[in-house]
Amino acid sequence: GFIDGEGCFTIKRHTRGTYTPSFRIKLRADDGGILQGIQRTLGIGTLGKADGKDGTEPQALWTVSDKAGCQRLVDLLDKYPLRAKKRNDYLHWREAVIEWTERPRGNRWDGPADQTRVKALREGLMSGRRYTEVPWSGHEYQDWCRLWAEQCLRVLKPGGHLLSFGGTR
Repeated sequence: GFIDGEGCFTIKRHTRGTYTPSFRIKLRADDGGILQGIQRTLGIGTLGKADGKDGTEPQALWTVSDKAGCQRLVDLLDKYPLRAKKRNDYLHWREAVIEWTERPRGNRWDGPADQTRVKALREGLMSGRRYTEVPWSGHEYQDWCRLWAEQCLRVLKPGGHLLSFGGTR
């Protein structure tokens, strides 16, 4: 559940044209104990802190960015699969981890390692995150409901609930 709620799968592109997968969970700093427990239980990743932006609270980070740690996370998530929408991100990320761990390193004799597959996996991962704006309906009440519902969705934590009632008056 911790991955479906707050986890972030990324495939970072470096300036030299290579790609590396990583995983991160970012929580409020006062929830850092949760991340420490995850790190201690799984035995992978590093803990860090991030300053809050725009007046927000400081945050605690747990990052897995080494080959062995990413492979351990793949093994764990293959055994206990994700069930929410992060599953699609994971499937792209998983293939990138496999490509990264099994691909031989480039060298001056054979040239750089082929990065085309990882690049395509990164594009697939990023395309699933694009938000497309829904056009306004033109109905005043429906558009007003959309405005407050978007704000509720923005502040509601994963697994949270909202009770809403609409009457005819």
